[in-house]
Amino acid sequence: MVLQTIHKSSAVRPTLTDYDSLYRSFTWDAMRAELSGLPDGKSLNLAHEAVDRHLGSQRANRTAIRWLDISGKITDISYSQLAEQSSRFANVLCELGV
Repeated sequence: MVLQTIHKSSAVRPTLTDYDSLYRSFTWDAMRAELSGLPDGKSLNLAHEAVDRHLGSQRANRTAIRWLDISGKITDISYSQLAEQSSRFANVLCELGV
């Protein structure tokens, strides 16, 4: 089976355009400044950083995950859809006592 190549819209600018430059200038302090963190300033919640912090911004409806199934069907999941589905799953786990 030959899988279909996924092509990005030219209207969407890539997030990482110059890896070498970013690699040379990378610092952990600069990276920490980009993270929202939690109110105590000492904690980090990866789910919040990866998904939830985008919900109150223009990114809420942008694609967070692009799923390509074995038949070649493409499904895009936005940050808001991902947050909603994650919340539903967390509620199921809570109901099960996990």
